[in-house]
Formats: sequence, C-alpha cells, structure tokens
Amino acid sequence: MQQRSKFNAETILNYIKHLLDYYGQSVDKLLVGLVADNTEVNCKVAKDANLPHLPCQKHTLAHNVNELDKSFSAVSLQHSAICDILGKVKQRTVEYGNLG
Repeated sequence: MQQRSKFNAETILNYIKHLLDYYGQSVDKLLVGLVADNTEVNCKVAKDANLPHLPCQKHTLAHNVNELDKSFSAVSLQHSAICDILGKVKQRTVEYGNLG
C-alpha cells in the first residue's frame, strides 16, 4: 500500500528547502517573501521560514467577488419580493378601482 504524504507546513517547507538546495540556493539567500493564498498551511510555511506572507491577489479578489456576489444576491431577492408585492398591490388597485 502506498503511503500518502502529509500536506503540512513542515513538509512543504522541507520540499522548498530541498528544491533550493538542489540548485545551490537556500531560503535565506534567495527568498524575500512567500506569495500564496491565505490558507493556514501557507501562512505557517511563511512564518516557519521567517518570511513575510504576501496574499495572492487573484485569490483575494476572487474571495471578495464571491462575498460581493452573495450580498448582491440577497439584495436581488429582496428587490424581487418588493416587486412582487407592488405588482399585487397594482393588480388589486386595478381590480377594485382606484383607491385614491
């Protein structure tokens, strides 16, 4: 049975170090920050490597757009409900004559 690797900060940082070492580099000599999404593991990798974590702008934008979309969806539902109510009021006004 094949053993699955652990996807945690220690494993990722060790992989980065091994890869840089293969090219004769190190985290301290080459890296000035870690650009990655805001998952807990990526933030921990940056912290353990003594590097600043720089949030990936694409992921940040996508998250913000999703949150904005949820807000607009809620407003849209409220707008639809109000339009339905006003439509019923208009229909009853026509059916029963002008209330004014």
